[in-house]
Amino acid sequence: MCLVFSNEEMREFMKSIKTQTGKPDRMFGFGFDSPNEVLLTRGNADGMQRDYSAHLFKSKCAAMKTALASS
Repeated sequence: MCLVFSNEEMREFMKSIKTQTGKPDRMFGFGFDSPNEVLLTRGNADGMQRDYSAHLFKSKCAAMKTALASS
């Protein structure tokens, strides 16, 4: 399984990774039960699993083509 983030999306993601006490965390984890759903299972201060399925490779193909065409 491959997740795709733009530079800005990755910067924001890394800044958002927190421990349950709200301090920056250097660890995070994703979980999945199917190839269509990816959840952040570690790295969210409130302990809720956040959906990152929109970052699956197949969902980002159009954005990658655009980025490659403009480089």
